[in-house]
Amino acid sequence: MKKALFTLSLILLVIYGSFAQKGKFQVKKAKYKVGEPYKVVDASYKFYSTRDGEMISVKVRKAMVSVQKFDSKKLTETSVNIVKKMVKGFELEGFVEFANKYYLFYSVWDRPNKTEQLFYREVDFENASISEEEVPVLKVDGYIRGTFIESGAGGVGGVRGKFDFYSSYDKKKLMVVYRKKPEEKKDALSYDIIGMFVFDENMKEIGGDEIKMPYTEAKMDNIGYSVDKKGNIYILARVYIGDSKRDRERGSNEANYRIEVLRVPEGTKNVRKNDIDKTVLKLGDLFIQDIVLYEGPNDYMTCMGYYTQGKNIDGATGVFTFKIGPEGDLYDRAEHEFPLELLNQYKSVRAQEKTKKKTENKIIALPSLTLRNFKIMEDGSIILVGEQYWKEVYRTTNANGSTTTTTYYYYYDMVFTKISPTGEIDFMKYLPKRQTGTNTGQGGMSFKYMYDQERKTHYLVFLDNVKNMNLDANKTPATHRDGAGGFLTAYAIENEEGEVSKVSILDIKDAQGISIKQFSVGRIIGLGSGEFLFEAYKKKKEDILVKVTLKE
Repeated sequence: MKKALFTLSLILLVIYGSFAQKGKFQVKKAKYKVGEPYKVVDASYKFYSTRDGEMISVKVRKAMVSVQKFDSKKLTETSVNIVKKMVKGFELEGFVEFANKYYLFYSVWDRPNKTEQLFYREVDFENASISEEEVPVLKVDGYIRGTFIESGAGGVGGVRGKFDFYSSYDKKKLMVVYRKKPEEKKDALSYDIIGMFVFDENMKEIGGDEIKMPYTEAKMDNIGYSVDKKGNIYILARVYIGDSKRDRERGSNEANYRIEVLRVPEGTKNVRKNDIDKTVLKLGDLFIQDIVLYEGPNDYMTCMGYYTQGKNIDGATGVFTFKIGPEGDLYDRAEHEFPLELLNQYKSVRAQEKTKKKTENKIIALPSLTLRNFKIMEDGSIILVGEQYWKEVYRTTNANGSTTTTTYYYYYDMVFTKISPTGEIDFMKYLPKRQTGTNTGQGGMSFKYMYDQERKTHYLVFLDNVKNMNLDANKTPATHRDGAGGFLTAYAIENEEGEVSKVSILDIKDAQGISIKQFSVGRIIGLGSGEFLFEAYKKKKEDILVKVTLKE
């Protein structure tokens, strides 16, 4: 295992040298302000939203729900409402902002009748309260597959994540998805049944059904779902060609699967096999690493992601996109290998020639690259943000013969790609970052992606090692250890030309004399106009708000 980690680290070091920028990134200073402390509200799940200079936070701990309201200019808490006890059997499913309204979805298992029930209670932004009315959404006979979570921090446990929520680009259609527990245990005999129901902006059901998949579980993996503004339902699936779920058959360089996009027309109820339209993407020698399907501002769906090309290559070798028209026709398919120019960004002419010789006749791969964020811009251009992420498990035998297991999580460099509406590459940027930790979950690692429409700038905000702020771009960054402080930092990428600068924000161990605890990028929320907020713990049972101004 250590050998594997060393090998991957060596590959990443080579990439650092290849992608190196001559000199330093331009570093800009951000301004920030810390608000007055207020009493902490303990919670296992925290959600945030802003509107017209105010912010609310919805916090859930077991069956207790709290709604707080804040003044995002004065950075003060203005009200708090707590529901001491939700309905018996309450299981949180999600907080959804939809059609300018806010919904807290939860499920309740009716054991005597063996039915799973989905409800919502509307959250009132203005009054920072939650409605007493419990609105039924779906009632499902039988068991739904979810994720079992053992009791941990906050005493939260049980099966969660039974329902997923997807909205259309215009936020006027909401699709609720669940997966039934199969009756057949053998994948070769079992057909997935996926519940997919579409609601309008008034949460009125307008279409959908429990849909039996056209292939057995042994032949098909569902990898994504989407809904468009008309209410058409989409299923993104990997369908295997051979008799196994291998990416390729032994001795073959061709993919052993194809990508299918299944579409159920708007308003369809009691869905049958003949109601499902199918679009097929044959891959040839491409192997899909990450793929997403989403609607854009125009009348087509966009599919995008990373692929690998070649035999036994670890990592992504390029990006791909294609469009699906209203009638299910596939067009504007494009694949782009990561170019030599990406490796040679900011290097001297001599260094570029050396890199060119080393990579001649070889496929360039970025190991462990995971698609984290995507955005379809108003003009139809596409933003893809990837991060190199992996984990390693170490087992140590102690003197008494007992075994200790430790998992290390690695969140490394980011790749920012902008693709034009016609499928060409506008620019790619390789952005160095190194973070590692042993705590389960993201913690203070990874990054927050935000786009500022007013400034036409993309931001990637993350915790960095303080040693890296003035680091030469062609040097390997020092590693940030999760839980060991860190310097809040951002990369700013200008939307048109892709010019990159680095923004120095604050030291979380000394934010105007306050040591910030339990920081998470998941708590960051953009305000627009080059500003964002985040809530943090400061000890003594108190929280604070921190407001950051990135613009000069």
